[in-house]
Amino acid sequence: GFYRSENDLETPFTSENLKNGEYEILKEKTDRKQNSSSQTAKILRMQVLSTRCALYLPGYSSCFLLSMLLPNLYTVFQVLLTTIEGYSIFCFFAMLVTNLGGPDETILKLQHADSDYCC
Repeated sequence: GFYRSENDLETPFTSENLKNGEYEILKEKTDRKQNSSSQTAKILRMQVLSTRCALYLPGYSSCFLLSMLLPNLYTVFQVLLTTIEGYSIFCFFAMLVTNLGGPDETILKLQHADSDYCC
């Protein structure tokens, strides 16, 4: 529940002990704070995913260079290159889904879109 202050934790806010719509105002403030924190989490997730996508090129080029310098380990570096490429594509699509509002919102947007998609 909602409490009047940090010092008064025994008296929860309820609609019975509040007057003049204080309960609705406090509930709205709390909802706004929760929405703000979820928006911050979404922005942080987008930054992490975009950084992972941006690190694709340096990681790929470094492994490619090492595979040319050490031809005996070419097969090992091919596996590493394929893994880096797959992870980068995964992060890109995760970033798209996050930007659209999550998996459920993405499905709804694809279902109600005007044009046909391949999936």
